[in-house]
Amino acid sequence: MLQTVSVELSGELHALIASRVNVLIRRRTPLRVVESATSVHAVRLRFADGTTLIVHGAHAGDAGLLAARLLFGPVTAARCEVGVDGIRLQLACAQRPKRLWVDVLGLDQPD
Repeated sequence: MLQTVSVELSGELHALIASRVNVLIRRRTPLRVVESATSVHAVRLRFADGTTLIVHGAHAGDAGLLAARLLFGPVTAARCEVGVDGIRLQLACAQRPKRLWVDVLGLDQPD
């Protein structure tokens, strides 16, 4: 029973996060800040509308690359994929053709 409740809550949490991310995509809300998060190998992404996500890069160094791309121009959320493993977010910079994928670990409150 506890495992069933856990799975249901996980699904609700994924739906909540996906709905927030889809708003970022629709509105083309720019990313403003990339900063370290309290957990190891995770970063906090702060968007212009106040949405704050805790994410993990798909590859080592992705967080630094993402922060560097902010210097070249606006970075926006481009695509979201929800799967059994969680939520993946694709971020795009107009000045750079290659897009970065990050795994969304959760929402955070802006400081």
